[in-house]
Amino acid sequence: VAYFRFLLETLQPQKILEIGTAIGFSALLMAEHAPHAQITTIDRNPEMIALAKANFSKFDKRRQITLLEGDAMDILPHLKDCYDFVFMDSAKSKYVVFLPEVLKRLSSGGIIIIDDVFQGGDVTKEMSEVRRGQRTIYRGLHQLFDKTLNQPELTSTLLPLGDGILMIRKK
Repeated sequence: VAYFRFLLETLQPQKILEIGTAIGFSALLMAEHAPHAQITTIDRNPEMIALAKANFSKFDKRRQITLLEGDAMDILPHLKDCYDFVFMDSAKSKYVVFLPEVLKRLSSGGIIIIDDVFQGGDVTKEMSEVRRGQRTIYRGLHQLFDKTLNQPELTSTLLPLGDGILMIRKK
């Protein structure tokens, strides 16, 4: 949370996109530390959506935060805005699927933060060592690393914070 706060206060993004609202904690944190930003957040889980809406109302952030309900892959192609900060904290195996649509909507110089990319340390193992139920996530994360870490149009780095953060800047 401290690093996230630092980034938001330093960058002061104006347009933020979040994929994976959950209960709204991250969106509220972004609203607090980037007070002039307009935040669009996407989630498909009805229980989480209800909790997030309640939290946005409780903290009076409904004007600053727009919650879009549905699958991100259905919503992303229809977004019209360009974003200077994107936070992805959703289904890990889908990060690589969301990436092309997110990059289309990321402004030049914009930042993407992707959370929990170390998969509890599984990404450092050989696939045969990863539990069968986690292999789709493992493959998706490795594809994500392949598409971001050595691309000339992106500056990317892995940060050993929490369960790993992939930070991407579009040139």
